[in-house]
Amino acid sequence: MMRTRICLSLAGIMLLAFELPHVQGSEQEFIKIMQGAPRIIAATPEKSANLHEEGSVGVRLDRAFRGRGAKGEQLVVAHDGSESTVSLDEGQSYLMLLRPNTEIDGWVYLGAAVMPFRDGAFQISGVGDQGDAVAVSLEQMLGLIDHFAFDPQTAHSSRQTLGGRWALIITTEKGENSREKVDAPLWVVDVDTDGGKHEAKVLAMADEFKESQFSEFAVDGDSVQFTVEVTAEKGGAQHQFKFEGRFENGLVRGNMTADAGLARVAELRATSAMTMEQTGERKSPVGWDELESASEAEDEFVAYQQFVKDYADSPSVLDGYLRLLTSESVVRLEEQELRELAESYLAASQKWGDRIYQKAVLEVALAISGQKSHPHLALELLNKIESNLTESSPQTWREALALQRPLMEWEAADREKAVTMLKEFRKAHPFNPFGTYHLARMYEQQNKIDEALKLYTELVALPNMQNMVENAFQSQTDFVPLLNKLDELWKSKHGTRKGLPLFSIQVYYSAIENYTDERLEPREQKPGAPNRVALMELLTGTKCPTCVAADLASGIMEHVYPKNDLIVLRYHLHNAGPDPMAAPPSNERFKYYEGRGIPTMAINGKKIQGGGYIVHIPEMLRAYRKEVDDVLDDVTDVELKLSARFNVEDKAINISAEANRPDAFGEDLRLKIVLAEARLVHSATNGVLLHEQVVRKMVGGHEGIAPTDGKLEFQGAVNLLEYHAELEKYMTDFEDMVGNQTGEPFRFDFRPLVPLRLNVIAFVQNEKTKEVLQATIIPVEVPEEEHKHDHDHPHGDDHDHEHKHDKKVQKEQKK
Repeated sequence: MMRTRICLSLAGIMLLAFELPHVQGSEQEFIKIMQGAPRIIAATPEKSANLHEEGSVGVRLDRAFRGRGAKGEQLVVAHDGSESTVSLDEGQSYLMLLRPNTEIDGWVYLGAAVMPFRDGAFQISGVGDQGDAVAVSLEQMLGLIDHFAFDPQTAHSSRQTLGGRWALIITTEKGENSREKVDAPLWVVDVDTDGGKHEAKVLAMADEFKESQFSEFAVDGDSVQFTVEVTAEKGGAQHQFKFEGRFENGLVRGNMTADAGLARVAELRATSAMTMEQTGERKSPVGWDELESASEAEDEFVAYQQFVKDYADSPSVLDGYLRLLTSESVVRLEEQELRELAESYLAASQKWGDRIYQKAVLEVALAISGQKSHPHLALELLNKIESNLTESSPQTWREALALQRPLMEWEAADREKAVTMLKEFRKAHPFNPFGTYHLARMYEQQNKIDEALKLYTELVALPNMQNMVENAFQSQTDFVPLLNKLDELWKSKHGTRKGLPLFSIQVYYSAIENYTDERLEPREQKPGAPNRVALMELLTGTKCPTCVAADLASGIMEHVYPKNDLIVLRYHLHNAGPDPMAAPPSNERFKYYEGRGIPTMAINGKKIQGGGYIVHIPEMLRAYRKEVDDVLDDVTDVELKLSARFNVEDKAINISAEANRPDAFGEDLRLKIVLAEARLVHSATNGVLLHEQVVRKMVGGHEGIAPTDGKLEFQGAVNLLEYHAELEKYMTDFEDMVGNQTGEPFRFDFRPLVPLRLNVIAFVQNEKTKEVLQATIIPVEVPEEEHKHDHDHPHGDDHDHEHKHDKKVQKEQKK
């Protein structure tokens, strides 16, 4: 026999005596429930059951009054988690009013009162004049069911209180860069309302969570707010989810943020589930298929208009309105028509709380801004959202507003105001590619070619920016690829492309150096102890796109902090693909810090995982500066003395290093000495052009120099010919390995084998804790003629060209 799963809702139902054709008392409640039940049946339990405690029971269908069902069909009636208890007796037939269950497959029973069928009538208990049962004959019931037909508009959940089990469902994107939405269950929670208090606990949670628990659950009238503290399954990261919503018609509809991020539509839905598996898999929100069908209609604008009327209570309606506002047909609307459409969207968004409403205002403003046909209305909406921003509003909203306002001022013909506002935006967000692009276009239209050239060059020279702009605007008919635009403007001014590559490097370096005007003064010497120096070690790679933010942020740090306060080292690896600046020490350092991937940053030995693109530089800077400032505020009892001198006769760098402290150095401490290229010029796959403090060798080995009789010291030399040969062998061996693996010859197009500008860095590190106690740096002056011994390797001319090119950049930069 076929078995169907039904979920029994236990919220109260009020029934009073009635007579056909007139129904007395509060019969409207019963009528409302009947009209909201697409399926009405009589069924008999296979065994006696107390549905609060036992949870579910099998029943046999006796008769289907509305909807499908054959006599004898077996069903499973499940408890929905509410506080009420319904007792069902084996062999006794009951009336059941059902609606589809949106949480799990099956149906929900509408009404808490059990309605047994005895002596040819349904016994409706507790609704007579004295609270006794009222008998409703089968004929009367058939008449009622026939008279009050199913009305989809009246269908609603029967949960009347917050007590019971709920599934927390969040409506989110199906995948990265996908506009398709899914309803994703995050938790099954139980709310206890005994004694008038509201207490909640997590019964089950999504697979991506390791631990989840309520830290707050507050109810004020219909308003519900709570916070869930979560430990992620992978990595053990801590997160905080905040929900705010309103209890209405058996549903808590609202929104949720994760770690104060963007709010998403969320709902508490009554459920019988005890496990996440019972809540069902992720699935599209109600109406999503119909929304997709509307996008394929001959007149999609009309189809979307109908959709938002039909699915006003589904989260899908928000996407429907957005598609309306961004459709091509919007441009033909008069301002008043567009205003009314926007107001309808905002009214619909209020169902899910203030945070979704604020988000909707922003989306409406951005959508109308994008159409450009009604800039004054767009400015009005931008002003509205700006006036409603709070401290908890996402920073991305403020950035979006600050960018859109000057664009609309430009469309509204206030050109000077627009340029001034966009220059302020650029000052606050120098690596936002869209601000740079729009300002470049404004300068170009004003015939300010020099200003436009500089900004277009930034977009091409700096990492990530060109791709972001072209991905966003390439579909526009008037868009010109940035390289074409840059060549066009450069040739219009200079008549030839000559000089553009050097100009690009100058612009790149200037953008990093001038990211901020802040320049910290050297610290005063602390009395009684040496100042502690901060050491940043970045494990990175030229083919790693998410290494860009860490690489450039650490470069900016070098301009902000004095040289005697902060030292930055970069270890290049082949992790994301072949890297011409990788060297043997990098792999050892990656193992030493137990790296899980790149980028990985260690600040005085404390590991920080995580990266991003150029737009994430501000986040990386905040994280790095906090750690560096903590180091600089600390004291150390270690003093380092370091000298390095190039010996022309031996073609070697003589190095002397000595660490001192009041007490002897323990066996856990090591003196480590690094040889690093001060700067290499190479256009990497990820867009990074200038590579500074690239580690090429660890003098004395990656293990470092151990104490001898409690002292840490080193005397030795690095022969440049041996240095060159060691790096060349490493590169050649790697090239041969890649060639053997792929079956195709492989050679790097950049071979930085000749030391151009070297620095020697020494630091003392605890091998157990990884803490770096002190660090120091000294440059090595290698005579220019020593750079020319490179004639015997096949790429010597190329590298010498890079060196000359970089010398030009230095000369121009000094100007």
